[in-house]
Amino acid sequence: MITKKSNNPAPSWIKLEGDFFYLNSEMAAKFFNVTPRTLIDWKKRGAPSVMRGWWDVQKLVEWLGKGSTADGNEPLSDEARKLKADADYRERKAEKEEISLAALKGEYVSKEEVDRQWSVIGNQLKSNLLLWSRTMAPELAHQDMRSVEKVLTDAIYDLLEQLSSTSQYRKTKRTKKK
Repeated sequence: MITKKSNNPAPSWIKLEGDFFYLNSEMAAKFFNVTPRTLIDWKKRGAPSVMRGWWDVQKLVEWLGKGSTADGNEPLSDEARKLKADADYRERKAEKEEISLAALKGEYVSKEEVDRQWSVIGNQLKSNLLLWSRTMAPELAHQDMRSVEKVLTDAIYDLLEQLSSTSQYRKTKRTKKK
């Protein structure tokens, strides 16, 4: 049995024995930021306890693997790895739910939709640029440099306007300038 060997009065939730101290279940749970039920579950899985309702914090920290060296060379205990994996899983699940909620709100577009739209825009750009040799040549024949520059600039802005619109591309009829 653990006895108090100090003349200093201590709160009822701590027991002092020489250089060691032990916490009752309620305070140990607060220390580790878990519920008292979690402590009981840990004990069933092999967590060290001093006696019923009392916990050696140092040994419990070692059991959890939280006492590993700062450089991370000391391996974590099985329990610590399980706790870390569980925490990582919960974080990923929360991230997934946030993305799903944002998608439901219409804040995200699927990768497939983005790929499809870029493919459509790329194909439109390719076909229009390939058609320019046929459609632009007659417009540019026998014109001075300023007129050629204006026709090309207008055609480029027209193409960019069509590609940047939210609706499907529609080829516009160009009128010949005289």
